[in-house]
Amino acid sequence: MYYRRNQTKMQTTQWGAEFVYADEYLTSQICNKCKFKQLNNISITGSKRRVHFVFKCESCGTVWNRDVNNALNIYGIFVYKSKHDDESPPPSKDLQKTNGAP
Repeated sequence: MYYRRNQTKMQTTQWGAEFVYADEYLTSQICNKCKFKQLNNISITGSKRRVHFVFKCESCGTVWNRDVNNALNIYGIFVYKSKHDDESPPPSKDLQKTNGAP
């Protein structure tokens, strides 16, 4: 994996483009609107079945298509890293609280 990433980075640099690596870890589990990691699958009314690709944020109530939320979060990582010299963005709000940060 690292070989392919480095090879892609070299090629994009040769073409004059910018290469930014965005780690996908937790991108589908963090609400893009409020940045809390409290997304749960929606249940079908009258059934115990859950819809795999639809999430509801327990913090702000936003309902997300999993892929749309994931794509917006990856885009946000790209924009942040592009503006901050490839530095990773800070963790989501509830992950900061878990780690003892204010």
